[in-house]
Amino acid sequence: MAHFSTVVWHSFRLRYTADVAECCSHVNSYPLASLGGISPIDNLGALVPPGALAGLGVTRLDPDEVVLRPSLVPHAVEQ
Repeated sequence: MAHFSTVVWHSFRLRYTADVAECCSHVNSYPLASLGGISPIDNLGALVPPGALAGLGVTRLDPDEVVLRPSLVPHAVEQ
């Protein structure tokens, strides 16, 4: 049987990894003027093997779905 702190830590790490992947998906899906109006994630196509980002939980989002505010990860915002 796993020790309680191990279970809590494991759950926290999974949540933290998902939070990071979600933030990366949003930040890297935002079109940038410096990239000619395309997003960093679209610019990576030639540099990263197919499926590499998805394997990390990072996905391309439609620009209309991008959230660049702390409300993206509400449990991480100090009250």
